[in-house]
Amino acid sequence: MVLGPGLVDRWSHHYGISGSQSVTYSGKSGLEALQGPTDMGAVIPESFDSRVCHSVVDEVYAVAMLHTPLVATRTAERIAADGDDALIIGGAVLGGSIRVRQGGRESRVSRGQLTFACSSKRFEMKSYAVVGSAILRVPLSSLGAQAPLVRDCGAARLPDTILTRSASTYLTRFIYQVAVSGPTRDARDAMPATLDLIRSTLAQLEGQERPLEDSGLYMREAVRDLIEQYHTDPELSVETIAARLHVSRRQLYRYFQSEEVQISEYLTRRRLQTARELMTEEPRMSISEVAQRSGVGQSAALRYQFSNRYGETPRAFRDRCARWPGED
Repeated sequence: MVLGPGLVDRWSHHYGISGSQSVTYSGKSGLEALQGPTDMGAVIPESFDSRVCHSVVDEVYAVAMLHTPLVATRTAERIAADGDDALIIGGAVLGGSIRVRQGGRESRVSRGQLTFACSSKRFEMKSYAVVGSAILRVPLSSLGAQAPLVRDCGAARLPDTILTRSASTYLTRFIYQVAVSGPTRDARDAMPATLDLIRSTLAQLEGQERPLEDSGLYMREAVRDLIEQYHTDPELSVETIAARLHVSRRQLYRYFQSEEVQISEYLTRRRLQTARELMTEEPRMSISEVAQRSGVGQSAALRYQFSNRYGETPRAFRDRCARWPGED
């Protein structure tokens, strides 16, 4: 199985990855090159294909991958050899799901979800289809009181809460930022809040409500998570987001005061991104249907917002993708 150029382009475009920022690992030699803390395998090693970005910031290791079916196994031999004691966070950002087994437990996560394991114990992470994945390795020494939870609860399912979903949204973006751009100043500045979010998310496994030192980070990620899940609903707005999070519209805006992109603009951009994806994947779709399915609502609003954002009308973009003149 080989990764198609269209899928690679989609993955690269979505996460801002240039050709020089990712490395191709293919076949048996590619699997061998990826060996590290885990043994890498595939059902048909000769057919394995992947694109990989990775980097380290403050001893936290981030990996962004697009790959065909893959099995990563942490063996007793590897544990004895390197003595690593870390939290391994894994998530799917595109395509199929990832299954994790450790200590008699098993969890399966799909797009937008995270699972975890402890590197001081044997575990297996496995994907059955092409997956865009995000992996983060965090030393347990960075997690304070939550470190024993990681050792005891590997592969446990995190509760489905706004905090968990917010952490998944944020950590996926953080992993790709670090893996693609390296240890930038922004990544270093974000590290304390990132570790705090991880600790608070893990504390839920004991039924604890650990206060976040930066509640603004949590609220911003909660907003982004809601937008990611429900932006295709034309009824989603700043007001409905505030109601879901039980805060006033004014309070919600305060959490985004220091952000370059405000909530309403973030929502608009996400809908326009979906509109572009729809027209790319289904270029014969009418503009009015694109407007409805992307959450923009009216075709007139889509034309105005799309032209303002991208400098061309949605019809021109769609016809350029289709290479034929279309009619609405």
